[in-house]
Amino acid sequence: SSGGELVALLPEIATASDVRDLAIAVRAVQVPGTTLHLGLAPVGEDLTSCAAWTRALAESLADGGASVLLVDIANGATDGPGITEVVRERTSLSDVVTYDDDRSLAVVGPGSDRIQALQALVTLPTVLPSDVDVLLVALPQIVTRSAVNASRVLDQVLFVAEANLSQRVELMASLDALRVAGCSPQVVLVDAGTYRALRPDTAGEGRERGAIRIDPVPLAGAG
Repeated sequence: SSGGELVALLPEIATASDVRDLAIAVRAVQVPGTTLHLGLAPVGEDLTSCAAWTRALAESLADGGASVLLVDIANGATDGPGITEVVRERTSLSDVVTYDDDRSLAVVGPGSDRIQALQALVTLPTVLPSDVDVLLVALPQIVTRSAVNASRVLDQVLFVAEANLSQRVELMASLDALRVAGCSPQVVLVDAGTYRALRPDTAGEGRERGAIRIDPVPLAGAG
């Protein structure tokens, strides 16, 4: 055990439907009339899985009726304006986001510099439109002071760990870094085998008697 609270178990392929339970948990802790600030961060250097699940969560939240702003600092393109320019140059947010045609979902990248984007994230919540229900941030690996400081302005950070791939020592280091900063991070586990065992409907398999159940703890509330 790494000591991190498990809040969700996910399969290997990121889809909005498979992350629906987590999306419901996110909306459950949102205080009505406020914007919930939530970050997802990878454990280790591979950002691919975390980015895919962050996008899937954004889509699932929007499908459930939430107005979502997805800020992709980890993987977003740096060849155009993003949150760095919104905060530092007062560029209008509406000028830098792209909109999902079928959902109340807007996506924005880091802008010209990812490190400066982490610094800009500290101020971003103060310039958000009032109709944004969830600010969802795809964070890079939490190994720098800038990443830790950016995480502190979020209501919650979920670490996306992959079974048999994520190193336990990396997960412990990531959790400890945010705990020292005063945060209470939680863990999302990507484990296709266990997911199929606990959700037999996903593969047409019956659940074995005595199969180990994982009961994720509730998502921590804001602030």
